[in-house]
Amino acid sequence: MRVLACVNERVDHAVLRTLAGDVLRPPVVMAVIDGVLDALAPQQRTQDLERCHASLRKVDQAIANLGRAVAAAGELDEQLDQLRAERVQRDELVRTMTALERANVQRFDRRAIVAKV
Repeated sequence: MRVLACVNERVDHAVLRTLAGDVLRPPVVMAVIDGVLDALAPQQRTQDLERCHASLRKVDQAIANLGRAVAAAGELDEQLDQLRAERVQRDELVRTMTALERANVQRFDRRAIVAKV
């Protein structure tokens, strides 16, 4: 057991050394901060919401088409499977859109964030 603990300690030390040396460098941290702030920018949220609305229209059309196909077809298993898949996709889009619409993103003070990091 002592050998295993020693190996674990060496692995932990190596991982932490790698993180400190490779990941937690200022350029990497700044890139992460920039990416997060860009992703939270109001125009990005607006674009994401517009893409979701477009996808939702396509999914709603697919659901309507599948409904007509189910009504006209004799063998329904494949159409019903597709319909279920489209409904799952629709529900996910609606959840994403709701989250985007509810997000209360304020303007971030990049300088303050960089100073704290």
